[in-house]
Amino acid sequence: EGSFRVLFIDYGNSEVVPLGSLRPLPPRFAEQPLFAMCVVPQGVSPLDPRLEHLLAEQPFAAVQVGSQKGVPVVRLVRRDGTCINDMLTGQDPQTPPKEAAPAKQAPATPPASTPASALASALAAKVLPKATVVHNIAECPKPEGRFEALVSTVDSNTVYVLPIARRDALARVSQALASEGERPATVMTKLPSPSQCVLALYSADKLWYRARVLSVDHDARQVQVRFVDFGNVEKVSGKDVRPLREELAREPACVLPVVLAGVVRLAPNAVDLLPSEVLTVEPMDNASPTSVRLMHAGACINARVASQPEPTKKKTLADNPLPSGRVAATVAHIALPDGLFYLQQTSLASALLAMMEELNASAATAPAPASLKLGDAVCARYAADGLWYRGAVVEPAKDAVGPLKILFVDFGNSEDVPKADLKALPEKFEAVPLFANCVVLDAVASVSQECAQQLVSAEVEVEVADASCQPPKVRLYVNGACINELVD
Repeated sequence: EGSFRVLFIDYGNSEVVPLGSLRPLPPRFAEQPLFAMCVVPQGVSPLDPRLEHLLAEQPFAAVQVGSQKGVPVVRLVRRDGTCINDMLTGQDPQTPPKEAAPAKQAPATPPASTPASALASALAAKVLPKATVVHNIAECPKPEGRFEALVSTVDSNTVYVLPIARRDALARVSQALASEGERPATVMTKLPSPSQCVLALYSADKLWYRARVLSVDHDARQVQVRFVDFGNVEKVSGKDVRPLREELAREPACVLPVVLAGVVRLAPNAVDLLPSEVLTVEPMDNASPTSVRLMHAGACINARVASQPEPTKKKTLADNPLPSGRVAATVAHIALPDGLFYLQQTSLASALLAMMEELNASAATAPAPASLKLGDAVCARYAADGLWYRGAVVEPAKDAVGPLKILFVDFGNSEDVPKADLKALPEKFEAVPLFANCVVLDAVASVSQECAQQLVSAEVEVEVADASCQPPKVRLYVNGACINELVD
């Protein structure tokens, strides 16, 4: 979902990193050997809480005594001759295990050279923080063919069902979490990231449940989560979120998200209209979420929970006018031959990032668009990075299976997007004004390809010269000087 788990190979810790924070590794750095070696301490679990403390007490030598799947198995011998392995396993530190070869005297550690730069000084003093292990919960497995299930909850246009085959799994998870409130609180040093799996306290019963983060409000220190074993969503305080332990992540989610075949929009009270007894679920495709027919007493009940038809309202997005005076901005895109400049105001960068995180957390379960007419607002997946963006239809499909031309309204570029990569834009994002201002340069007749290539991604100041026309005419400044007359 736009992030990757990365191993920092010269230190050994791993973190979840967004795509925007990744760059290709220059070849000259790829030629350097790794600075960190992975080893397995003989007879000791790396998760033993005492190990880290003992390793930090004094220097030690790693003496290889074997190999495990290609990874060296070592004994950790300190300068005073004691063996950390023996201290942790309770053996006599002076008597090595029978299978271990006698430890050779470790060579003296040469004195560290004086750092040659500020960067070297920082690296020499670096104390690597203990890596946070983030455990993920797998999605609920889809049963083969028809299956029986109970309706758990309804969220927007998605129905969350509990397959009967997953009831035992839900009981196991509930039993494992029953005493969570009695455990010592584990404080998260920072708020979790969108898509991260955590434990969250449900306000209705004050019990802990497994959850996946949908969005984060850093100012209010609140986290919006979906409880993966039930499907409901709640906004919780950051203090009511705990790291997910490994043993609680092993069981996949217990509820399965589905959409009802033939139903464009569910009634607001759909959860009350659906029967509480066991239903038969008939999958209609292999999409995600799966389109299904809900059967009760041998009849399809999808139409029972459909919203009454309303006049189709075209989804449009509000403009975000440029303020008066000079404003810092970035040139996001230049559309040729029209010479349309799409500018992103620097002051709105953090708001754009927050919206993108929330949009990508919710887009996967959004239904297909109800309308794909010219000008309709949609949620579109960009093929180059696989992320979801707000878009607008600028050219309908030429046939029933062809792609549509979509304008990515917060950036300005247009792309052909297949229908499979289009979703209905959740209503909350319709009210968010555009982050890209479409403008033309004042007193500039045309913009060359070469000039456009030089200006894309440039940081400028923009000043409105004429707001009476659409798009408005502006002047661009770099280092205080107007560059309009230099553009051709």
